Amino acid sequence: MRLILFCTLIIIFPLLSVFGQQSNRTTSSNEMEFVNWAKEKALEIKMEGSQNKSDDILQLKKTLAGVRVIALGEPAHGFPEPLAFRNRLFKFLVENCGYTSIVLESDLAGSHNASKFVSGLIVSALDSVNLTRGMSKENMALIRWMRTYNQNASNKRKIGFFGMDMQQIGFPGDTSVHHMALDNTMEYLTKTDKENAQNFKDRLETFLPRMSVKNYAAISIPEHDKLSGILDDLISYFEREKIRLIASSSTDEFEWAYRNAVAARQTNRLIRLSPPEIPGKIPPEGWALMSSRDASMAENVLWVLQRQSQGGNVLVFAHNAHVKGQPTKGSVWDAFSRPPNAMGEYLRSQLGQKLYILGSSVGANIETAQEYSFDRALNKVGLPRYFLDLRQAKEKARVLSYLSTEIPMEANTRNFLNLKPVLSFDGILYMDKTQ
Repeated sequence: MRLILFCTLIIIFPLLSVFGQQSNRTTSSNEMEFVNWAKEKALEIKMEGSQNKSDDILQLKKTLAGVRVIALGEPAHGFPEPLAFRNRLFKFLVENCGYTSIVLESDLAGSHNASKFVSGLIVSALDSVNLTRGMSKENMALIRWMRTYNQNASNKRKIGFFGMDMQQIGFPGDTSVHHMALDNTMEYLTKTDKENAQNFKDRLETFLPRMSVKNYAAISIPEHDKLSGILDDLISYFEREKIRLIASSSTDEFEWAYRNAVAARQTNRLIRLSPPEIPGKIPPEGWALMSSRDASMAENVLWVLQRQSQGGNVLVFAHNAHVKGQPTKGSVWDAFSRPPNAMGEYLRSQLGQKLYILGSSVGANIETAQEYSFDRALNKVGLPRYFLDLRQAKEKARVLSYLSTEIPMEANTRNFLNLKPVLSFDGILYMDKTQ
């Protein structure tokens, strides 16, 4: 399917002549001004398990006061350092700052089983969890801690787990059928309204067998119009029959089923926006698909936030390219005819200063990092792990000038983003690579 092939190209496409090219600029005096300022302002962060107390993270509490959503970024999927810090930060936020949910860059439909495991409704994490990034030891540790926390009777306010992404359907050429969001929705309707469930199943019957990598994008435009209409009708049905459906189940069951229907429509929109393949190249019009994906993830985060009782707050964890507050530019992304918008931009437009975007850098890769990259400047501060509140830079004109300049930042170890740090992030987390 074009969607999956396109997303794969974004991650692994070689940089060709861009890779290894270095800027001819001399070292900026503003960069050194930034490094010296950062040495004064940096808050050192300890390693997971290196201490029993949270005195180091406690320093962040004042910085994060009044924030409803923290969007924590990672420079590449799978790095253990950001994952370990994410777990430690979430524990602290739950126990000290009124946070009640975490949202990962994983499939929303698949995350329901993880949510039920965390809530104690199912027993086996290994059998039930479907995270698109794989079940790393850090992810397993996270949901096990959440389950234990919820099982403690003294913790009256329970915590929740959510995914926010559209379903990842497979690999190029795959004919395996995947439509978990629709399956979840139909399972709920079968229990609450068999007649309408059968009606929608009949209308979807000819489309479900074609929801595979190879066949989904091959659906004709008239047929796709018909499928889009069915999904719109399904969502309208949920909205119209909300009171009756909740009476036949529960608010939580209804909300998950309804959101699965929304996720099915979000996935379908991405398929429709998939540009024609250009062998060995990234399609210039692919920006629309990426913007749509990030807009949908932002919508799903806001849905999670709306579900939090008593003003609970939310931690979001995703790639830096998604959480940042600027359009996506640099290396492979410059193949687009215009920069796609990021999830962080959409969230900022809705939440304003109630959103705190915390980007991260993990040990600048000297072999591939651009010569004057933000990662290298962060590395010069000389601390193995630290947090820096970039909003304080307004106190220093030359520091603010440096952070307002477009500079490269490593992404996925082999690519880089061109961004203005102070516009992309409210704060930055730096960690030396340990593995």
